[in-house]
Amino acid sequence: VDATAARTPEDLVHATIEALYSRAMGEEDPTYTISRILEETPLLLVVDGLEHLAEHAEIVQRWIKPESPSRILVTSRVHLDIPNEVVVPLGPLSERKAAALFLARARAVQPDFASHVDLKRLRKLVHRLDCMPLAIELAAARAGMYRPDELLDQIEKGLPHQRTGSSNSSTNALSEALQWSWERLAPHEQSVLSQATVFRGGFDLSSAEAVIARNEDAPPVTQVLESLLDQSLLSTTSGPRGLRMVFYQTVRDFAGAHLIATKHSQVHAAHTAHFLHQGERWAAAANLGNTEGHVQLVNNFENIAFVAEHGDPIEKLRALLCLAPVYLARGMSKRQVSQLEAAIGDAEPLAQELVPRTMRALTDYLLAVGRRGETKVKYERGIQAASDDPGARYQLASRSGWLAMTTGDPNAAAGFHSVLAEAVQSGHEVHAVMSRLGLAAMALRALDLDEAEAHATRAANLLTDTGFEIYLVDALKVLAYVAEIRGDLAGVRQHYERTIKHIEHIEHPTSLAVQLGAFARALVSLSNDDADRETARELLGRAQDVERTIGARIPTTNNIQARAMLHWESGDFALAQQVLQQRLDVSKTFGPMGTDGDLVGMLADIALDEGKLKTAHTHFDMVFELPHTRMAAVLAHGGRALLHAQRGDKDAAASDLTAAREAGITPVLRTTIQGYDAAI
Repeated sequence: VDATAARTPEDLVHATIEALYSRAMGEEDPTYTISRILEETPLLLVVDGLEHLAEHAEIVQRWIKPESPSRILVTSRVHLDIPNEVVVPLGPLSERKAAALFLARARAVQPDFASHVDLKRLRKLVHRLDCMPLAIELAAARAGMYRPDELLDQIEKGLPHQRTGSSNSSTNALSEALQWSWERLAPHEQSVLSQATVFRGGFDLSSAEAVIARNEDAPPVTQVLESLLDQSLLSTTSGPRGLRMVFYQTVRDFAGAHLIATKHSQVHAAHTAHFLHQGERWAAAANLGNTEGHVQLVNNFENIAFVAEHGDPIEKLRALLCLAPVYLARGMSKRQVSQLEAAIGDAEPLAQELVPRTMRALTDYLLAVGRRGETKVKYERGIQAASDDPGARYQLASRSGWLAMTTGDPNAAAGFHSVLAEAVQSGHEVHAVMSRLGLAAMALRALDLDEAEAHATRAANLLTDTGFEIYLVDALKVLAYVAEIRGDLAGVRQHYERTIKHIEHIEHPTSLAVQLGAFARALVSLSNDDADRETARELLGRAQDVERTIGARIPTTNNIQARAMLHWESGDFALAQQVLQQRLDVSKTFGPMGTDGDLVGMLADIALDEGKLKTAHTHFDMVFELPHTRMAAVLAHGGRALLHAQRGDKDAAASDLTAAREAGITPVLRTTIQGYDAAI
């Protein structure tokens, strides 16, 4: 695991999960996943370059238990000062191994190098490099530019003959090797290398050309970078969209110190302008379901995040808005929401034109972390600020429907109907359709299935073959949910299969993971057929693969519910409870989420099945303390009614059953309530 690229403990956990990828990740807290894998399989986990996160090193210790068969090896330039730390100072290579390394690297550049080298002089040379691997790598990289004897002469002339007895001799050797390499660079190479230190987390050629300045008589930036790669001053890493260049940290530190003041401000301004311009393009594409936009945001996350930390107030806010699709795909932490709110507070007086877009992003964040009480207020502010921008007003109002569908307050979107009705009559096709989708979502939240179906069907018909596939997916999702709530298995298959097909067409990974899980959940809950159970397992496997690909930190509720139901049906109550509890534990980090109450309700039902009546009653009570859907409320009221009846408290049972009956207005829920009534 390359810890040098991790800016926060969360980044380190995410990078480690990717290195230890397990299909079980989707249903577990990431820290627990790492610990479980290290406990189940004897492994040596190497975490390289942890010094810049030394104050958070205890997180690594929590991954492994003393009795675990695995071990963790951490490299760091400082002591970590954590319990049970065993410090092994790393000295230089032996002279023989150092010479072998030099020859191997030199032969990679000049295949016949070894046949022409004086081995005695070579041993003397590596000794004077203190047998430090990076110093040897840098020196050997020039084997293609000189004959063996010339190379040795050049290196020897560039290094002092005497070595002090300093305890920092290894550091001195490395610094001298870097200085030697630096002095042999052409001025344009020095300029490009020092300017490139502005990048964070790597960069591609197009970004380098946009950010790095060059003199008119200098070679193209791409040609200079190729030369620096040949000299081992840069390295490459492969990503989803090709090669990216990265620094060795020691080279970055050295070259960054040579970035002159005038170039420093110039290159940082170019870096900020480039990644804000590109980031806004990528974010707009990602918000419309374009996978390329999402991948580019992930690839350049560190560069945009750097702007979010070091830019002026408006630049910080713009950068955070660029990162919104990545945060929402991975899961938004409380710290990240606080960072966005602080940026809004600093920038809002300076850039009123950003308010509608900002409110849209913030409400998505707040919904993601469960702060639904604030969301309606933010929507209202955004709509008010967009009084001169009908498109922004209609877009915000249409989102209010999804707020109504995901919050426990059936009146959450009250007040937006007039804006939505205005949008439907606006004559602007996209705004009208988006607003119909908002009305459909509101109706679905209220379990007015006929109205939800009517709005969604109208929207789907208007959107078919228009190119607005992401909105067509929203319409199809409503139709699929309606079929599921009605218990219409044929409709479930038809609408979910069509929904998934369109999501795959537009390559929107976040939506794909959600809908694969939703289809699996619907099959498990509505069908007793073994073939449907197997299909559900396949869908869940695909969903988990997608979540891993996008780096999702929070598994979708649909996937968790379906997995728990499969374990529950098979009689494995403990594993079903574990799956649900691990997902609920994630809320302790990211905040309450919209269906936490539904998951607690499932825990209550499992406890009821096990005969643990006190535990079941506690969980049923908790449902109403957390965000939940109306169906969860019906089931919780019904479950409590059964428990009250078993204790002989007929009045309490009747009260809960009445509350369930008032909410249960769909055929499936009416049948469920009749079952409770008959049991009581």
